[in-house]
Amino acid sequence: VVCTNCKVKNTGFGILCQKFVKMTLNNCQLINNTKNGLSIYDNANVTVCGCNFKGNKIMGMEILSHGENIYFEGNTFENNGAAAGLINDHSRVTFFNNTVKDHIKTGLEVKGQSRLIMSGNSFSDVQENALILLSDKSVAYSENDKYFGKCKVGIAVIGGSYFIGKSDKFTDLATCGILINDCGRIDLTSCEFSNNDCPSIQASSKSEITIRDSDFSNTNQSFMTFGLGVFGKVANCTFDQARCCVEIMQGIKDFLFEDCTFSNAEVSCVRIGGGTAPSFTNCTFKQS
Repeated sequence: VVCTNCKVKNTGFGILCQKFVKMTLNNCQLINNTKNGLSIYDNANVTVCGCNFKGNKIMGMEILSHGENIYFEGNTFENNGAAAGLINDHSRVTFFNNTVKDHIKTGLEVKGQSRLIMSGNSFSDVQENALILLSDKSVAYSENDKYFGKCKVGIAVIGGSYFIGKSDKFTDLATCGILINDCGRIDLTSCEFSNNDCPSIQASSKSEITIRDSDFSNTNQSFMTFGLGVFGKVANCTFDQARCCVEIMQGIKDFLFEDCTFSNAEVSCVRIGGGTAPSFTNCTFKQS
């Protein structure tokens, strides 16, 4: 099925794809439907390009499909109930150059061992999490994506899920850049965190952190706050202008900072709590 320049408005389910259907949507509008704008189930394979999802009551899209070819490019998701979209039940989704904005809860929620590949997207004005990964083995790969505009949390990685980011930007966030909890894992390369009135990275509960070649600048909080059981490595990163650059609260022994530069901290470059012994190798501390 191919739909081009169609408008689906004021229905229940805007478009429902199931039972191995193959569908392509080009330049369509899915607006003000009482359930979802688009629902993809039962191994359906769908391509969606240049479409507008707006004002759908529950969410913009819901994906519970084992289909390997679910592709979104150049779409806008705006003010769709609780979320732009849910990706669940082993779904495999590619998400390129889309705009997600103005949702009361979540941008994208990924769970159920699903996989999301993203590039060139922007997430803004989401009141809770722009992107949330839940449950064991859910994975998101992100490159050149932007998280900004007073989202409460840029990305939440929880329950054994895994986020891999490259050249992503986190700006003007309200509560946290990336939140990692309950055995979550992140791997970041060449990312930028700036002008956030909150911690850039907040981790606890046996979470694993790997960050390299990234820049952290200009916050009135700490760039990183680590709690019980966090482990990993931060290498070749810069931390400039914060209250405390890094705050390590308790129970952390297997964590390494290597070739990092810490500067212009209002209180201290590094604050370390009791029972904690992180390692610092070839690091520079200045103007604190």
